This record gives sequence, C-alpha cells and structure tokens, in this order.
Amino acid sequence: MLFEANRAEGFRFDPFSPDYERDPHPTLRYMREHFPAYWWPEGPAWIFTRYNDAVTILKDRRFSADPATWECFRTKPERDKSVHEKLLETMLFSLSTEQHARIRRLVNPAFAPKAAEQLRAEINLIVRRSLPPAGPDGGFDVVQDYAALIPMAVMCDLLRVPEELNAEFRAFGAALFRGTSARLTADQKAALREPIASGTRMLRTVIEDRRKHLSDDLLSELIRAEGDGESLTYDELVGLVASLVAAGMDTTIQHITYAAFHLIRLPEQLRILQAEPALLRNALEEVLRYDFFARTGPSRYALEDLELRGVLVKRGQLVFPSLAGAMRDPEVFPDPDRLDIRRDLSRSIAFGGGIYHCLGVGLARVEVELAVAALFDRYPRLEIAGPPSYSPEPFFRTFASLPVKVRS
Repeated sequence: MLFEANRAEGFRFDPFSPDYERDPHPTLRYMREHFPAYWWPEGPAWIFTRYNDAVTILKDRRFSADPATWECFRTKPERDKSVHEKLLETMLFSLSTEQHARIRRLVNPAFAPKAAEQLRAEINLIVRRSLPPAGPDGGFDVVQDYAALIPMAVMCDLLRVPEELNAEFRAFGAALFRGTSARLTADQKAALREPIASGTRMLRTVIEDRRKHLSDDLLSELIRAEGDGESLTYDELVGLVASLVAAGMDTTIQHITYAAFHLIRLPEQLRILQAEPALLRNALEEVLRYDFFARTGPSRYALEDLELRGVLVKRGQLVFPSLAGAMRDPEVFPDPDRLDIRRDLSRSIAFGGGIYHCLGVGLARVEVELAVAALFDRYPRLEIAGPPSYSPEPFFRTFASLPVKVRS
C-alpha cells in the first residue's frame, strides 16, 4: 500500500533549530527508525534517511537536479530576470541531466585526481602561508584565522585572478554560495544583488581576457576543453567557474573545521593519525561520514511518479536524500555513532553519486588533506578553548568560529 504522506503525528523536523545545529543525529536516527520517508511540509519536500534510498535518489535518472522540473518552479520573462537569476540557470548544479553530462565530459580531464595531485605543491604553499600564529593567550580561531583563508586563495591562484581583484572575487564567492538557497527573503536577495552583479561582470572580464591570452592555468584549460568537436559556450564557462566558486568555498572551510573539531575532541583518534599519517585521507572521509554537515541533502526533483520506501513520490516533488542520516545507517556502517579513522569507507556517499557526483572532489581532498596535516604538524597539541558558534547558512551546519588553544 502506498502513502502520499507520512503519518508523523507529534514529530516535526526542523533543520534550523539550535539542537539540530549542534547535533542532528538523534533527530536523524529517530527519522531513520520511524519515518525513513518523511514528508516535510515546510520544504515542501520528501526526506529519506536510509542509505539504500539515498543511493537510489543520487543515481536513479528518474531524479534530476534541474530546479525547472520542480512543481513549485516559476519562471520569469527573460527581460525581468536579474543577473543573479540568469547566472543560476547556467550553474552546474542547476542543469538538466543531459546538459550536466555534456559539460562534465568536456571538463572531466581538468578535474581528474591526477590533475589535482599535480597542484599539491602549489596548494601547499598557500596552506603554509595561511597557518595562524598563536595569540598572546596561545589561542586562535580555526575558522576565521585559518580555514576561511584557504579555499578562495586557492581558487584565485588556480584561475590566476589578478591580485587586485581577489577581495572582490571572495565577496562574489560568498554571495554566490548564499544566493543558491531557495529560502532567501526579499531583503536577503536584495543584499546579494550588487556583489553578485559586480562579481559576474568581473568574472566575465577575466574570462574574456584569458581567452585572448591563454596560459597554463585552470581557467585556460577549461577554455581549451573540447570533445567530439564541442567546447564550452561563453555562458557555460561563466556558469561553470561560478559553480566551482559557490560549491568549493564553504564546503572546504567546513570540512577543515569539522576535521579539526572532531580530532581535537577525540584525542585517541588523533594519536592514531599522528602515529600513522598514511591514514589521513581515510580519517577525513570518516569525519564526513560521522558528521556530514549538510542540513538536509542535495536537491533532487522527481521526473515521474514513483514508489520509494513505501510512499508515492509525485512527479515534480522535491526530494532530499539525507547524506548525514544515510551515512549513520547501521545496516551499512557498523557502530555508526563512533568515529573510527580506520573504518572501511568504500560505501561512503559524502561526495554524492551518479552523474552529479562532486566535480571538484580531487581538488577538495588535496586542499583539506594539506590544511589538516599542516595544522596538526604546526600545533600537535590543541584543545577547544570555548564553545563554537554557528552561522545560519541555508545548506550547512556552518561553524562561524572554533576557538582553540595550544596546549603546553
């Protein structure tokens, strides 16, 4: 028997509550056990918290990331669209499956793990320059004094953005990330309008100049990308670079911060890592499995009516596979509430799956590995110096600050 909605009387999912911000896993455990297919009226969206359902949603072509397929989608005449709205339509995570696959085929070589590894020395220089000195009290903030400095500096370097434009590029990236939320108020949208409009103009100028003066940087490689006689159009190139900036900034900041937080909080795991540095990549993947920081999950839209976990998902409905819930599913990950840096993570879905699998995963891994390794190399004995604070971002449980202190 199919149900069109769950019967979750007495339970309300609120991914923006302070309790969920601090620790979402009791809520997600309850949902996984009692309401694995939960209708969230405020979304409005379905939320699936079991691993097999999340994998189905990520990989099944009956789900798309294209918001134009959403039942609540409302289009505007072209003349009435803002610069921001036009840009969103060209960004990688807003494209139809076919458009997305075409662009991925063209640019995949530039983002292959081997290509990211070749950038390791360049990124390591940026990371080492970003390491914070301990203050007079022996402390610093992992977010503001370290993690937040790295990803945009790396992106500016890889794209060879002129140094005088770096500050504007960083403001553009921050606004882009916030601007992808469907929950923005009119005032919030208005506040983002100018940095996105000016940043888009700046990005177009940089791209136009690079097309005339190709070099050995990532942007030049994307301009050169070709396959089967095709190449990226100008608007596709702008949208792709904007996607990299929006998707690669806060995710990297938060991964570095969450890794620092949990490794400091669980010193026995840090000691294992310090004794066996080869475990670093696995440790960082385990941090994502253990405490994935997305509030809900990647947006998907049903392309047809279908049954999943005993409910009827209707064509056009928004669906969230909760990666945080799925990666603590005990049917897949034994003893899931324990962080274990030696865990087998071959079934991790932290970077998504299917056609929309994270394009920049190789680059992100190199950045985070170098950043976390450098932090604990410089400061092998750290302690949490006070309660962390969080920022009310739309997609992530975002650390705004994480004060730490060097232990004597």
